[in-house]
Amino acid sequence: MKIEDICTRICSGGTPKSGKAEYYENGTIPWLNTKEINFNRIQATETFITEEGLNNSSAKWIKPHAVIVAMYGATAGRVAVAETPLTTNQACCNLEVDETIADYRYIYYWGWYRFSVPFSLG
Repeated sequence: MKIEDICTRICSGGTPKSGKAEYYENGTIPWLNTKEINFNRIQATETFITEEGLNNSSAKWIKPHAVIVAMYGATAGRVAVAETPLTTNQACCNLEVDETIADYRYIYYWGWYRFSVPFSLG
């Protein structure tokens, strides 16, 4: 099966303009940066954005149990699982798995095994 066959939604996130204090100050919406993705379960984020920041960016809400894959940069290929609703930056590929078809944990562990376990071809 292709990944799109087992997901109800596949999307990336977005980053509110960092120079706009009103997008971050007193924010209550969890916002995930790819530096926080390290083959882990995300229960809290380092950064929060405001409703105004969410509405004025490409950031979108991601459901719990979504598998998050870092798409590029120093963390490319790393995976995590959202344990709580959150938003992400644009370097995250967010996979909301249809749990009637596949188990999100399987997708997460497949990514963990595929990208974190060293192997040789010899």
